[in-house]
Amino acid sequence: MIKVNCKVGIYNDNLEIKKDMPKLIILSHWNRDNMVWIEINGEKHLVVAQDLIEAIKNCTNINRY
Repeated sequence: MIKVNCKVGIYNDNLEIKKDMPKLIILSHWNRDNMVWIEINGEKHLVVAQDLIEAIKNCTNINRY
């Protein structure tokens, strides 16, 4: 089994990375390919990976005029 751990920086409203904040960590699930753990501040949440992908697509696919 391969364990995957991805860290994402957290930004403020000025698009500057917040150095004093922890990273958002995405972790693979040990036996469920369709699920991932999301961790921030030591608190973990198990989510369906495709749901998270679709939520990100929806939030970044808005009209900007």
